[in-house]
Amino acid sequence: TVHREQLFAGIFFGMLFLAIIYNFFIFASMRHAAFLDYVAYGLGLLGLMAVVDGYCAQFLLPGMPVLANRLMGVFVAWSGMSVARFIVNYIGEEHLSVGLVRYLKFCVILNGLAVVLAAVSPSVIGVPVALIMVTLVIPSIVWAAVLLRSSQHPDAWNFICAWACVAVGATVSIFMHLGIISFGVPPVLPMKVASAFNLVLLSLGLAAHFSRIQRENAIQSEVLV
Repeated sequence: TVHREQLFAGIFFGMLFLAIIYNFFIFASMRHAAFLDYVAYGLGLLGLMAVVDGYCAQFLLPGMPVLANRLMGVFVAWSGMSVARFIVNYIGEEHLSVGLVRYLKFCVILNGLAVVLAAVSPSVIGVPVALIMVTLVIPSIVWAAVLLRSSQHPDAWNFICAWACVAVGATVSIFMHLGIISFGVPPVLPMKVASAFNLVLLSLGLAAHFSRIQRENAIQSEVLV
């Protein structure tokens, strides 16, 4: 029903908004780029889902459907660019291979260009290009997960679970769109739920990661004293 869909939408957007605000304040305090990249990724997801649900055209850009459609490509490519930057700044170049770091920076450039293209070109061009560019980020996520797991990095399982949620949610949504399975809910809902879990897990991982760094720095300071 419409009421149930609006309820799910409210919960989803509320969770995303709270996660974004929380990590923005942490960024303002710590000034670490990973938190800013997280905020950028969250804003990309928030904007993308607002376009998909029609809220962007209905409330933010009424009477401007062409611009609202263009924003889909903008938010898709923006999310891809933010994820690539987030992986580098969250995990750290020292824990990634040289090849992966170069590939991630390449993805940042490509998705950044896709953002500009989507903003100035018709949606029939900008959206497909943005989808292709964001797809290029997927191998880097798998690559990073393998490196973290093989090196027994303390954030490995958090990273893997966060992106596994997205993979499962995307797969279920695709199957629902194709009519292979049905749960009596909008096909985009599994992807929304997966995205919310993804952001929550990444937020918890960020908090644990930098808490551990602060403890290590404190121990080192005591040793030096």
